[in-house]
Amino acid sequence: MGPDGIEVCLYNAGVPQLYDPVAAKACLAPREVRMRVTMGLGESTATAWGSDLTEDYVRLNSLYTT
Repeated sequence: MGPDGIEVCLYNAGVPQLYDPVAAKACLAPREVRMRVTMGLGESTATAWGSDLTEDYVRLNSLYTT
């Protein structure tokens, strides 16, 4: 769901769907993105963390060792 309530469906029943790439990009532009995944398997919630893997992110994470 985009910032203006725009919904972008990428797959339906395992089949890629036609979508507007400009609308999809707008949905992913905010710092925080909320996604709804519908699998038809009941109700549940989860939190996932991700990164855009920019050069700054990679550099920051290369400054330490584990």
